[in-house]
Amino acid sequence: MVDKDEVSPESFIFTNAAQNSAVAPRGERRKGLTGRTIVMLFGLLAVAGAALAPMLFALPTATVNSTRDLPDGNVGDGICDTGAISGQTECTLRAAIQEANFDPTATIIDFDIPMADSTAGIWTISVAGELPAITSPTTIDATTQTGWVGPEPVVVLDGAGTSFASGFVVTGPDSEIRGLSIVNFQDGIQTTAANTAIAQNFIGAFPDGSSGGIDHVTITAESGATNLLIDNNVLANSDLDAVRLLGAHTAVLTNNEIVDPGQDGIEVDNGSTNITIGTPGNGNILYGGDLVGARIRDATNVIIQDNIIGRDPAGNLVSGWNEGITFRSSSGDLQVLRNIISGTQFDTIEARTSDNVLISENLIFDINNRAIDTSPQQLELEPPTLQSFTCNGNVVTLDFGLNVPAAGLYDLELFHSTGTAQFSGEAENYIDTFPVQDFDSTLTAGIAIPPAGSYLTATITDPALGLTSELSNTIMVPPSCNTTTTMPSNSPPTIAFVPNQTNLTSDLVNLALMATDPEGDQLWWSASDLPMGLSIDPMTGVISGSPTMGGVTFVMVTVDDHNGGTASRSFAWNTIQFGPPNTTAAPPLNPPVVTGITCLASGEARVFVDLDVPAAGRYDSEVFLSDDATGAGDRHRGLTAFDTTQPGLS
Repeated sequence: MVDKDEVSPESFIFTNAAQNSAVAPRGERRKGLTGRTIVMLFGLLAVAGAALAPMLFALPTATVNSTRDLPDGNVGDGICDTGAISGQTECTLRAAIQEANFDPTATIIDFDIPMADSTAGIWTISVAGELPAITSPTTIDATTQTGWVGPEPVVVLDGAGTSFASGFVVTGPDSEIRGLSIVNFQDGIQTTAANTAIAQNFIGAFPDGSSGGIDHVTITAESGATNLLIDNNVLANSDLDAVRLLGAHTAVLTNNEIVDPGQDGIEVDNGSTNITIGTPGNGNILYGGDLVGARIRDATNVIIQDNIIGRDPAGNLVSGWNEGITFRSSSGDLQVLRNIISGTQFDTIEARTSDNVLISENLIFDINNRAIDTSPQQLELEPPTLQSFTCNGNVVTLDFGLNVPAAGLYDLELFHSTGTAQFSGEAENYIDTFPVQDFDSTLTAGIAIPPAGSYLTATITDPALGLTSELSNTIMVPPSCNTTTTMPSNSPPTIAFVPNQTNLTSDLVNLALMATDPEGDQLWWSASDLPMGLSIDPMTGVISGSPTMGGVTFVMVTVDDHNGGTASRSFAWNTIQFGPPNTTAAPPLNPPVVTGITCLASGEARVFVDLDVPAAGRYDSEVFLSDDATGAGDRHRGLTAFDTTQPGLS
């Protein structure tokens, strides 16, 4: 990923998502696309020391060996063959889909077309009409074609001879489309099915990156589409949006390069839920579009993180987006985290919705209007007012004003930039996040000093509500803040001895920790493995609450002076159960539900599970294999699952 602490428009190096892009801005096309899929695969290689075959059972496989567009000669006989060549088996893509649809089990369609049918190592399948809809579990994997080394496809599906056709329509569950160039259709791929994966395709672009336009939308997922993965694709040159999620449920978009859509890059609407656009370290790159990079309306639980909007993979500014990210009529968990956004003509992040939007650590610069607009939210935080900024070595003092609606703890995010925007500054470089109280007006901390003459701006966030303000006013870093000044040495703080603790579950705890700092720096506290029901105040170091479950934990408390100095101390905490345990504090976890399995030609498989967990967060899932239906088996592999962000565990 880009180091967002010190990034500038002059020095972009992208190692995220789809670097060395295969599709350049309008007027210039380049080759090269790298990236990796986040689909987690496991090969069934060994259980309890015994070697296994690559698959648990033989799957039907159809091998496409022809670029012609002929139907199957005898649909349902289990043999992909057009019957058009006497004494030879000819399997076309159309015939393979027909046979796959007739078989209710999972079918693999791989490719082995003779070199004689290629042009410069590219095999083109030109269809005269829309292919059959995919109605049964089917994997179409063009990366199996001899000559594919990636990432560019070598098999092209060309719909120039069709009218009002889609490249693929998926209505059956547990299907995957991988490794194709899909060009010259009205729509690229449409799905209304569960457990669909779309990966490593060029949709709207030929393998060399030249335009193969899509008249409408490259990928559309409508009502019925659940557990959707869109990963590591180039989605280019659509006349309308690149991706439309209209009533989709649980979708993850990662590592995609979205180029030159005629309207929005990504549109989420019609009651879509649990949508993740980018995961940590695996964001999308969106540039060259006309309207909005990511438009969210009538949606619930949407997280947009680690994306680059308005710059190509080389870091070049590509103007075009009217707005970067917009929210309208949406609710639930709405977050915009660690994105880089540039080149917008109007508001860059617009949160005009009745629910709160958490906006954190985004870099916003080279823009033409406001960076953040939250004015119509039901509850709005006023931005902080920056008053003065002074430096003493690497210790800075910021005077500011807060006008927040309630007493409590807030997060002050500080940014600096080399220029100012028309309204409220830019957030070109992220400095740090500082916890402050509602009554605070001065912050003293050790930070990397911004260059003299640059501009500071800030936001304030209520972490309990998930609500962030617009950017504050800007103030200039004074010339006295000289980054070449020799920095004084910093001594770490010291935590006073903390004796082991014993409490009943009925007790009200109020334990004040003590620490000193030689330089008198302001200190921030944190703690791990506290008894359930207790929490630590990061400003005062007071541990309070009432334990809810008996048991012994070993607590680690840490204090940080935000100047490079930290200290930690451990102690035991014994909680004695008083009366029956409070079972409501830790509800039991429901077991996952396995909803499908897709096996690939490589002998690997993807397992889809539904999670029913009480809270958002990270969970550990274990996969077991068995040779019978009892459900008991040998443990194969432990996996990390998220409540919404991984539609397929494999």
